[in-house]
Amino acid sequence: MNKRYNVSEIMGATKRYAAQSGRIPNIEYCMLGGVNDSDSQARQFVELMRGFRAHVNLIPYNSIGTGLSGAEYTQPSPERLDAFISILRNGGVNTHFRKRAAMMSMRRAGQLREIGLPVRH
Repeated sequence: MNKRYNVSEIMGATKRYAAQSGRIPNIEYCMLGGVNDSDSQARQFVELMRGFRAHVNLIPYNSIGTGLSGAEYTQPSPERLDAFISILRNGGVNTHFRKRAAMMSMRRAGQLREIGLPVRH
């Protein structure tokens, strides 16, 4: 998407939507280990969100191996996720953490049965 629209354009459209509809938008942020999960990027995110109310869902990348581009991304460590979330929340950003990727990792490792959750394939 960012090849067609830059972050400023997307945020502008999101703010216009919120103002016109009166609804609180959701912003999905896929976190890639070592790519977009640093403290400085979290502080930039806080600045981007300053004065704007939205629900931010942080989604840790679910590693699947080498992609079509040849790049191989990883999931941020739990410590990195916690630090990123803390910076956003301390900066006043309404932040949620999507646990789906962690559950999928556990499913692959056969751990869901161990904690009593059904496994669907």
